[in-house]
Amino acid sequence: MIEPVGYKQFPMAKGTRFVLPRRAVPFQVRLGLAMVFVCLLVIAALFFFSKGFWLPPLRVLMDSGIVRPGLALLLAPLIPSLMLCKGVRMGLLIAYGHTEVEVTNDELVSIDRWGMLRSKHRIRVRDIKRLIIKLNVMAKKGEFDKHPWRDMKNLLAEREHENINKIRVALAMGYPPATIEAIASEIIERTGVPIEELDPEHDSLMDLMRGEPEKPETIIGVLSQPKQSNAEFVQNSDGFTITLRPRGFWRGTKGFGSFALMWCGFVLVMSIFFGVAALRGKNSSTDWVFMSFLGVFWIVGGSMLFFAIRSGRRRAVIDVVEGALLVTRQSIGKPRSNMWALSDIERIEVGNSGTEINDVPVKELQVFPIEGRKVGLLSERPNNELRWIASLIRQRLAETQQGGPE
Repeated sequence: MIEPVGYKQFPMAKGTRFVLPRRAVPFQVRLGLAMVFVCLLVIAALFFFSKGFWLPPLRVLMDSGIVRPGLALLLAPLIPSLMLCKGVRMGLLIAYGHTEVEVTNDELVSIDRWGMLRSKHRIRVRDIKRLIIKLNVMAKKGEFDKHPWRDMKNLLAEREHENINKIRVALAMGYPPATIEAIASEIIERTGVPIEELDPEHDSLMDLMRGEPEKPETIIGVLSQPKQSNAEFVQNSDGFTITLRPRGFWRGTKGFGSFALMWCGFVLVMSIFFGVAALRGKNSSTDWVFMSFLGVFWIVGGSMLFFAIRSGRRRAVIDVVEGALLVTRQSIGKPRSNMWALSDIERIEVGNSGTEINDVPVKELQVFPIEGRKVGLLSERPNNELRWIASLIRQRLAETQQGGPE
């Protein structure tokens, strides 16, 4: 059994830096140096077989000052060589490096460092779906108790909308369980993100790093309120009330507002260009046709801007009282309300709304009645806040179904 490894804490301007010692993974020095040796061997082979791939074309260029057609071909081996240099760096970090984790309210930064060499991974707290503690990078099914990595744990951050085509962010890899759990508890205390420990069921590093297939999220248990949330939670004798304040134009639109402004800016530039051409050009009728065509783009851009402003100004109140769920939303115009009896609700989930911004699905709070269609709500709210709200409603729903307090 590998003993826990201590770590040091250093205060930062906006958070704390945790410095872990060198990893004590079995054979890590041999593995790292083997990677370095293989990469250097391939670089040397490329250099030899290409006859010093970068020296001849560089001399030709310096002597003649002429870029010849074969120059790019002669420089081609330089690209894989630069990639292999990264492999050398990674091998040295595996063999001799240690991990530092910087924790602030806004982001997590993981740094693998050895002397002047370092590799940095950064993730924003609002993009974190959950922290994951995973046993044993390389232990295979059925051989876990015999594997030399059986006493190691890894700490990873899974981003929003992670799936099998995306990669989790490694925060600390190959440290004793007590060390990983201590670092994870410190991160949770400062950021409030949820955490989950997975069993050693995969047999490769890529299986560990990959996410899971996208699916509706059913929250089990009550989550703590995210620290970045501006919601006001009030517990009543017969339920609770959550007041959600407007998030503003930039945060409340999840990037849609920025896209709307870019669209309108582009149309504005084109309108000025064609407008000047119409006033000065001879083919004014043709130019005015283009100006009319741009009117359609102005309608689209104005509509997007309106919906972005409405989303940023939206406020909501969620009441769970007297055995009922009431959600009231208001932005521009009259308030809108949805009400269900808790006994009429089948389940509460956080799922995809059907809208994507920059190829990222927008999440929403989904209410599934026993009879009727599902209703999606609060798509403008942060995903971790939606999960917190869903967990509270689900807890109350479970109490009602079990005959508890209403």
